[in-house]
Amino acid sequence: MSMVSKAVVLADRQRLREALPSGEGLLGIVTTDRAEGVLYVLSRYEDMVWWLPKTGCPTSLVDCKRKLDFARIRCKQLRSESKAVMARLIWANTKLAVSTVSGQFMKLVVWLNWLHDQGIRSLAQVTPMVADRYVQHVNQLTSPNRIGGPLAPGTKAQRLLVVETCWRHLLDTPNGFDHPWPENSASALAKLKQATKPKTDIIPEEVLHPLFQQSESLLSRATELLGNRDAVGDYQLRYKNLSGQIKEKSRFLKTRGWDLGFGALNNALRELRDGCFVIILATTGIRAHELGNIRRDHWYSEVRDGERFYFLGSRSDKTHEGETSWLCPEIAIHAVKTLERLSEPMQIELEQALEHAIAVGDHQEVTRLQECSECVGLTSAHPETNKLLIFK
Repeated sequence: MSMVSKAVVLADRQRLREALPSGEGLLGIVTTDRAEGVLYVLSRYEDMVWWLPKTGCPTSLVDCKRKLDFARIRCKQLRSESKAVMARLIWANTKLAVSTVSGQFMKLVVWLNWLHDQGIRSLAQVTPMVADRYVQHVNQLTSPNRIGGPLAPGTKAQRLLVVETCWRHLLDTPNGFDHPWPENSASALAKLKQATKPKTDIIPEEVLHPLFQQSESLLSRATELLGNRDAVGDYQLRYKNLSGQIKEKSRFLKTRGWDLGFGALNNALRELRDGCFVIILATTGIRAHELGNIRRDHWYSEVRDGERFYFLGSRSDKTHEGETSWLCPEIAIHAVKTLERLSEPMQIELEQALEHAIAVGDHQEVTRLQECSECVGLTSAHPETNKLLIFK
């Protein structure tokens, strides 16, 4: 990745916009990001893979969700046309969430590969009859969540909306085509009705009550559990092999009154982390990504009319609210403080990884790690990736 000035980025974008109608000279910067205040290139139009910026994403978003791999589109010509669609989609609304852009791309891949299977090699060959066949195809698909059942109207609408997106963004190009369904729309064809209730169901009281009680019980044992973890971390091991070390740690824990073994302690610590998440979610009503954005010491309290009130700070990306705070009970702050202590070892690892990324000039990794730094929900990814992430 290379550093670049804002002026160069804007000049490339303008040149690409002017070149898209003719389809010639399509070279230049498409996406950028910032690390340590420096703007750098993420993707160029001619790249087979485009990366969407990490900045502004929920910290829980995995990197693969920022990847647009055009090689997934089997037909070379359709692949070329898809780049024009995605470039204009990205430029048209810079506030679109990365997950939304990524989702649109996934639907686009499905639509274009279906066209390829029909023997169609360019979107210029799409007619209302072809579009109608795609509607029939989507209506015949079954839901992976409801075995044998049809796709939900919302899912159908998303699959069909991408056809309209192609039509809209290619009108002034040689690959433009007539409106796919004159006097109709994707939403109407999918029989999508306006939502009348929230999509997320409320957790039933008979489920939430025992879950919260268990979380409170775990929180009350936080000092004991974290004390044992820290003591094991400071203990000087004699064995070199993993099996011997686990047994040695278990014997050491027994001298501290923990008879369940090292594996059970790790399980209890994971349950403690999850219990803290449950307490914060249940007492504040924040969204999962807002929970992932909570950072160390991002809380405060005020005394009003002799009573103390607590406020938990975070960043809301979905609502575009940005930095904001939620009124919460004291137990939520206790849970945050526990998460701070739980994540201390991983925060140290993160700082070491960040120093290395800066030293080798890996700007993309610097941005990712800076987004994760100081978050109380730090966790480890799959051992093979050896990455630190925010909980998901």
